[in-house]
Amino acid sequence: MNLEARPRGKGQVQGVQVGRGVQGAPVSEAGQGVKGRFLAILFLAVLLLLAWQPLSLVEAGGSTFQFTYYPHEDIRFHIGGGMLTAANLPNTEAYGSLFLFVRDLNGQAHIEEHLLRGENGSVSVSISDLRDGDYYVELYYFLGGDEFTSYIFGDGLRFRWQSGVGLFWESPALARNRMIFEAARRDNSALAHYLSPSYYIQSRDAAIVKLAHEITEGLKSDYEKALAIHNWICTNLWYDSDVVSDNSKRAPPDAVSTLNNRRGVCEGYANLYAALLRAVHIPAKIVIGFGMDPSMQGGWTARRLSGAEVNHSWN
Repeated sequence: MNLEARPRGKGQVQGVQVGRGVQGAPVSEAGQGVKGRFLAILFLAVLLLLAWQPLSLVEAGGSTFQFTYYPHEDIRFHIGGGMLTAANLPNTEAYGSLFLFVRDLNGQAHIEEHLLRGENGSVSVSISDLRDGDYYVELYYFLGGDEFTSYIFGDGLRFRWQSGVGLFWESPALARNRMIFEAARRDNSALAHYLSPSYYIQSRDAAIVKLAHEITEGLKSDYEKALAIHNWICTNLWYDSDVVSDNSKRAPPDAVSTLNNRRGVCEGYANLYAALLRAVHIPAKIVIGFGMDPSMQGGWTARRLSGAEVNHSWN
């Protein structure tokens, strides 16, 4: 039996170190009192931070983790009553037979279960015997023959088990993205910018405008138009897998070239989608960042979180 997997790094816990100062330096009685009060306040602050840590997990992750909002693969993990449950599993042969692992931060498996999807579309395992600590969840589905595969493995889904309560960690990327999204401009000037053409997003090109109106003819809401354009691109464009293995084969990623070639990678898809949306007066933005694939090593490094290392484009 072949299960895809990859190595994990050890978890680290950040602590607070208090220096003792210069030995032999004279300290007045008043100074000793100030120093004592400072250390007492510092000690209380550390205790408060430790006491609030589980609450920060509740606010950030909670006891339920949802992977995607796509109806056909809306898998959700839930912890409650000492059980770890994977629910909303697709009703397909691939998800009928599953392997579920719970590993510690060193990669040691504490739970290894072969499970059959229940009639309610879920599988569950007991985690009540786990020691307090942090763990990763892995879920493998049937690929064929004796092979199983997954996009839920490695350090992507982490939870803390403490005093009989399990809470999922929020991805650092999700926390950063939420901060950026909440700070984004939404004034008329910003909307006008995302309606305008650019070098890669030729939203006033005659072919782009004609196609956008053909796709959205008879549709009223912006949502219906955006969905129709999305579906047209997914149906009529070919993802250029050759570029993934040989970047020299990359075609120009602008919207017009992508439309004419009927193929591209993420950047071309995003530019064409934005151009077609803007052509029917729907503001659209290109987002460039890092897409974490299960096969990638290193996890969410500071470089990837900062945007210094990018590999993907979205709308």
